[in-house]
Amino acid sequence: MSVMPCASHRPSSLPRALTLLLTAALFLGCGGATLTQGTLPREETSQLELIPRDAFLAGRLDIHALQATPHWEYILERLREDDATLAQLAADTGRLYFAVGGLVPAPPIPPMYDDEQNYQPQPAWADLARHFNGRIPKVVAIVEGAMAQMCVQAMEGFDPRERSGYRIADISGVAVITRGQSFCALTWSPLVDALLAEHGPTAAIATHLAVEGGGIAQLALRLDGPVVAEMLSDVDPNTVPREAEEPLPDGLTDEQLEEYRAALEASRLRSLRMANFSRAVTRIVMHGVRGATWQLGTQGDGFETRTQVVTDDNGRMRMWRELTEVYFDVMRALVAYEVLPAEGHPVLAEFVRDVQIVEQRGGYQIVRHTRHEVIAEFLQASVPRRVEEAVAVVQDPGAEERAALEDRINESTRGTAAETIAVVEPNIAFVRESPYVYFRARVLMALADAYASTGRFADAERLMDEELQYLRSYQPTSPDGPDFTEEAQGWVCVEAAAACEIHLAHGDAERALAAVRADSPQREGTCAQERLDALSCEAAATATLGRADEALALLDASAMRPSGMGYAAARARVLALAGRHEQVLSLVSGLCAGGAANPDCAVFFGDYAESLAATARTLAAAEPVFTSFAERRSDSAGSQADDELAVRVQAADCALRARVAANAEPTRAVCAAALERALTVHGEAHPQVAAIRLSYARALQAARQRDEATAQRAAAAAVVETLGPQHPLRGR
Repeated sequence: MSVMPCASHRPSSLPRALTLLLTAALFLGCGGATLTQGTLPREETSQLELIPRDAFLAGRLDIHALQATPHWEYILERLREDDATLAQLAADTGRLYFAVGGLVPAPPIPPMYDDEQNYQPQPAWADLARHFNGRIPKVVAIVEGAMAQMCVQAMEGFDPRERSGYRIADISGVAVITRGQSFCALTWSPLVDALLAEHGPTAAIATHLAVEGGGIAQLALRLDGPVVAEMLSDVDPNTVPREAEEPLPDGLTDEQLEEYRAALEASRLRSLRMANFSRAVTRIVMHGVRGATWQLGTQGDGFETRTQVVTDDNGRMRMWRELTEVYFDVMRALVAYEVLPAEGHPVLAEFVRDVQIVEQRGGYQIVRHTRHEVIAEFLQASVPRRVEEAVAVVQDPGAEERAALEDRINESTRGTAAETIAVVEPNIAFVRESPYVYFRARVLMALADAYASTGRFADAERLMDEELQYLRSYQPTSPDGPDFTEEAQGWVCVEAAAACEIHLAHGDAERALAAVRADSPQREGTCAQERLDALSCEAAATATLGRADEALALLDASAMRPSGMGYAAARARVLALAGRHEQVLSLVSGLCAGGAANPDCAVFFGDYAESLAATARTLAAAEPVFTSFAERRSDSAGSQADDELAVRVQAADCALRARVAANAEPTRAVCAAALERALTVHGEAHPQVAAIRLSYARALQAARQRDEATAQRAAAAAVVETLGPQHPLRGR
């Protein structure tokens, strides 16, 4: 069961930095006392007024006690190496706490997009509310001392309200609560009123967090209370509150809208079933376990950690003790055999070293010794970023919006060309400002492909030229960020292959060759010698220039080890461009059992359909293939690649009919449907649209619809004039 949800939700930098030392101690501190009553130090009572009364999980780290150990200076020095500010704040901090209590109803989750499809930032608690069916657990983190100054800094620029002696600011759904300069509490904003209403006595579980026997950190978990039972109870789908309905997509019929709503409801119910299943598994696992405590104390050259598990089920207790022993045996073996090497993983190696598991009355105890160097290593590795950067992230109200925009852009690249252009083009500056090479390169390559798919070849070629120049001369945009130079070099040949395809689709085979014959930045040779997609485009461009045998020789001489299908697809393409359609049909028929029904044949089917259209003598010989393809593609169409292939096959069907049955009424119907779909996918300026218009004109002319035929030829000619010198339509 997840009991620390605040670690996984934005804005996470401030809570994570405030609880860094607590996390470190607890991670290494699986060790403890029993769930007996302790005595909470009197001076701490006022600090814990915001701990929920029904808390079932609570943790405490005493920095002053840690400072009294012989290991403190070593730990502090390691912290200074990474972040001097954090080290100073840690030195002047008293105690850190956190607690998790019962569920509180959350406000309605706002839709991610408004009626104009503009993104609306989601509050940080939104995902948590979805998981708990419109409620959120009372999660609170508290810090006293100097580290609370981070909260004071984070509140700058916001308008805090005053209540019950606290100053409260809402930062993207996270409530920052301060009292003076040395107290700070963090929770989810909808929880503030509930916590302040409980103002007064601390939770019973907090009394288990007392310092005993030189303890530094302690954690208590009680599993047999009503709060945990409620969280693990199955949920009736009829009582789950609905989120605010997001705007429905435009342009859908009533039937499609009904299907869309049904799909949303089915998705909601699937998520609910999965959540109920997880609850059921957790109930089974925890059966008989009433609670556990962890305690971290000093001993010798390091720390002793103790974990005490309390159970009502003696049989299950023995089973879990034995499973725990097996677990540690396996982990030790993995480290010993360097499957999980100790070098580079000091925390893991220490975690499984010198473990004792002792059966006790009512449960069992795990005792472990941890050296102070390991805790120092863990503390240093756990610092996510400089404290100043963490505060800046929390203070930045646009961080959530930028993250959502990035998600929206990524999603658009998996859709149609029109969707990609509509989302990416207005945000191209945002994409180019990203410090991440992968995001920028992948998105802008998708935009260039979308431009080419809609006939905007000049825009596509300009964009690819700029991106290739950027990648070849890449310099990291942030001096503190990771160096992505090697990754940028890896993208050069990926984008060179894409640029080649765009030039070739435009009809400029010479520029296509130049793109893939440029040097590879990662090894001696050209991009065509490094990547199969670049080699395939080089061979296709060579064949387009009338040198088919040379193109086939390039493929045969390649030193790469391409997959069988990839290499065969490149060969079929060259043969089709050379007009050797019978060889294409023979090649594909030998590899594709089942023809269009075989999903492995997708890489061949464009060339296969066009070769069939060029050679079939009757409709009867080819029609079953086109029908089979149409049936198979109807279920998967929607992405840019799917739509483009569907148009290409429909164009081949139209061309075949215009050649062997020009005067037949079905021919005109097929060509009209192909033209309509091509215009939807590609727009007016794409060569595939021009090709369909020419075939359609032939059918119209045969039916003596001369005016319409002339109009179709004129529209096609306007597109052909924009194409490069080697485009096949230039010769028609």
